Amino acid sequence: MNGLVPERRCYSEPVRVSTHGGNDLSSARSMDPQPKPMPDLGSLLGARSIAVVGASDRPGSFGAQVLRNLIELGYPGAAYPVHPRLGELFGRPCFADLGALPARPDCVALAVANHHLLPLLEQSAALEIPAAVVFGDPTVGPGRDPDLQRRLRALALQHDLAVCGPNAMGIYALHRKLVVSGYPVRGDLPAGNVALITHSGTVFDAMSQNNRDVAFNYVISCGNEAVLTAADYLGYALDDPTTRVVALYLETVRDPAGFVGALGRAAEKQIPIVALKTGSSERGRAMAQAHSGALAGGAEAYAALFDRFGVCQVRTLDEMMDTVELFSRVRPGSGTEVSMLMESGGERSLVVDLAVEAGVRFAELREETRRALGDTLDEGVTPDNPLDAFGTGADVVGVYRQCLLTLDADPGTGLLVLAVDLARDSYLSPAYVEAALGAYPDLHHPLVGMVNLSAGANEGLMAKLRAHGVPVLMGTETGLHAIAHLLAHERYRTRPAESPQPRGRPARAVVEALRARLQDAEAPLDEYSSKRVLAAYGLPVTREALVETPAQAVGAAEALGYPVALKTAAPGVLHKSEVGGIRLDLANAAAVREAYAQVQAQCGPRALVQEMARAGTEMILGMKADPQLGALILVGLGGIFVEVYRDLTTGLAPLASAQAERMLDGLRGKALLEGTRGRPPADRAALLDALLRFSTLITDLGDLLQEVDINPLLVREDGVLALDALIVPAGR
Repeated sequence: MNGLVPERRCYSEPVRVSTHGGNDLSSARSMDPQPKPMPDLGSLLGARSIAVVGASDRPGSFGAQVLRNLIELGYPGAAYPVHPRLGELFGRPCFADLGALPARPDCVALAVANHHLLPLLEQSAALEIPAAVVFGDPTVGPGRDPDLQRRLRALALQHDLAVCGPNAMGIYALHRKLVVSGYPVRGDLPAGNVALITHSGTVFDAMSQNNRDVAFNYVISCGNEAVLTAADYLGYALDDPTTRVVALYLETVRDPAGFVGALGRAAEKQIPIVALKTGSSERGRAMAQAHSGALAGGAEAYAALFDRFGVCQVRTLDEMMDTVELFSRVRPGSGTEVSMLMESGGERSLVVDLAVEAGVRFAELREETRRALGDTLDEGVTPDNPLDAFGTGADVVGVYRQCLLTLDADPGTGLLVLAVDLARDSYLSPAYVEAALGAYPDLHHPLVGMVNLSAGANEGLMAKLRAHGVPVLMGTETGLHAIAHLLAHERYRTRPAESPQPRGRPARAVVEALRARLQDAEAPLDEYSSKRVLAAYGLPVTREALVETPAQAVGAAEALGYPVALKTAAPGVLHKSEVGGIRLDLANAAAVREAYAQVQAQCGPRALVQEMARAGTEMILGMKADPQLGALILVGLGGIFVEVYRDLTTGLAPLASAQAERMLDGLRGKALLEGTRGRPPADRAALLDALLRFSTLITDLGDLLQEVDINPLLVREDGVLALDALIVPAGR
């Protein structure tokens, strides 16, 4: 084997790996102005041979554990220990350095101290070894060298090396019996159909060791993502036919374009993505940044992104495990409603309450189904859904088996759930399992088990159900949310394709003029100028005029017609009401003069005279630039209460009509638009039209914008009207 051979060094020094295996530096990634080439991940995740540098006979050797895992799992490829002084390890010959190997390996595992990393990666590049796993973390510890990560990245990009890490816990490709990790791994760890990609090393370890028989094809610790990112791993996993569902634990996304592209491929392939994105709170974002070294995007932006691509966004690891187990064992049925069989009236009430919160809908049983259930149930037991079928306790197996078959036959059933506790020592628990497995071969819809108290469930009985392909969800709340994700993905999978269509786009020359105006702006646009931009896209704005003298103010009011409003138009005033800059319902010239004098004294001579609008529902329509994902459109309850109630929904531009409809339907206060307490219904069609016109504006100009705020946008029974607006160009 030809190549550069460095001087012999001892590679058995302790490797410093963060206990959380997280991402502690990413700034080097953003410093590179050129997009990275796509490395060959097959050499990493499909490696047919591996060199383990740092494997030694020292007790507790991290590198030795990497080699031991490969041997004990039965890795079929060549695994070469590399050590300058050992003759053999675990009965295998050791090689003094990479240049002494009998053949070029696909991958090198660098279980060495930080100061060895760059020379070894340089040698790997010279020997044309295409992939590496880097466990050490150059950003922490006594010998920390943050610049080392930048140099490792630059070297990898120069030679198209597929590098996992640094600070990676490792990679598993279990269907290939490939495990590259320095932590003990069970030799009988099975292969499955779930791909886990995580920024947390603890999650990497905990989920791969779950006690519910959820098996993985890939388990990938991204580490600091100096080269390869979660987007790269996701794309690779999606192309593997063994992948049925992907679980993502994300602190940030370092390759937004690649990530969005991968989500689009997942949607095309109809492979569910279950994502837990940290950083929804201010403190959580700060902690994610401290851990990952990269700005974590806003929670609203990720919610909008995930909605666009049908990603199941979970809130906890338990919810993730329930959702992943469900998707790994169940294909969605023919509907999006649930029929549920239970054993407790008290727990049924709890389930119904939590189902409303989770968005789970129960099927409305047909009359023939109710009659058939009545023929099976003990006298006095009400045939309903959810169904508490426990009566006298006679023939539990027969009653529950028949109830499952009857519920399954109802046309409204999309998913069949057996929600019984499987209490550890109850004589009833085996009967429920026997009933379920007895009915299972004859069912036409997926069957799911759910225990309401995971702490008391019989693990052997749960394992028995799982062995027959029946998932068992472990907890009422997490289980119902998992079911909601499954059914939501079915709705996403079957909904028509959504193609955004521009609405209200002005002539190209107008768009170019607006872009030039924003590029030249040295400060936020005032209300008048902001409304001119809105009007160019056909968004209805108030009739108004700029004035700078009392006479001009009166003249404008006469032209508009009384009553009018008068506002300050002083540059830089963002909250006019807080500085005494607004006067309303001015009914005559004297009132206008007095109002102008007051506003001028407070804010200066420049003012806006505006028509007074009739009453309506105050909404907010806005945009903010997310640092990772771009232009985010927001709509919600507006006026002075927007910061109090925070009733907002979000979407990423451009919006399709159906997506805009979902944003309006997602508002908690949407009842205000439908008419309440004698108020007429608002003009929803006009509001939808305004939202889509605004989406076109943001699509055309969003790269030049930091923020847009239309508040309030008045929605009446016969249209909408922008009463106030603020546009903040990017960087201003």
